[in-house]
Amino acid sequence: MTEKADIRRFGYYIPKPDGTMDISIHKTVADAETLTELNEIVDVIFKLQPIIFAFDIVEKNYAELLKSFSESVSKLNGMEPVNISTSFAMDTLISVSQKVTNLLSSTSAFLTHTSRQLHKIYGEGSQEWKIWDGRRKDLHADSFAYRFLYELRNFNQHSDLPFSNLNFTGERSTEDAPMDFKMGALIVRNGLLNDGYNWKKNLRVEIEQQPGVCKINCVNGHECRLEVRDPTGGNEHGHYRGIA
Repeated sequence: MTEKADIRRFGYYIPKPDGTMDISIHKTVADAETLTELNEIVDVIFKLQPIIFAFDIVEKNYAELLKSFSESVSKLNGMEPVNISTSFAMDTLISVSQKVTNLLSSTSAFLTHTSRQLHKIYGEGSQEWKIWDGRRKDLHADSFAYRFLYELRNFNQHSDLPFSNLNFTGERSTEDAPMDFKMGALIVRNGLLNDGYNWKKNLRVEIEQQPGVCKINCVNGHECRLEVRDPTGGNEHGHYRGIA
């Protein structure tokens, strides 16, 4: 008795609001050549999926950092009368530290996972891997903010918190208006340099050229920005969204 050949057909489904779905299957049977081509196309998606997952983790940690700043400022603006207690300040410090730590760690992991996955799929000498590795190295060489945030992750893991303290500021537009608060995380230059951490020699020189205090600010609830000075001249904004 001869075995029946597997029959493969293409189809699709459409999800419906009630949780069910409409399913449609084409009558034409897919031949072996078509199935081979499909598997090659789909295989790329699954091979690159770990990179997408790693980047998605970075994006979620970034969103959590923004949310932490936004929620803390909302609480301050909702206080009547304004009372920044020690417990509120400490809880906020811990929350922001956690979010910054998660973000720095996940960006470093994204870089490592992407390099490893491209090396695994295409090989170290491949054009795909070389383009990625070249772009990563160019960013590292061209941007102090990139180099600093990359090494700040190691500092955070092996030495201390990723920033020195939080700064709360509030202003009134008029004498009778409610306080409008802003919050930023401060990185004290000398605190980093005198902590005992073994900064790379060239990076340490660049850090020494920074202002006494650098700020991590969230801008309009949409972006976190590290405000640093480009050692070659001018100012540089190290966007957390861009460090990967």
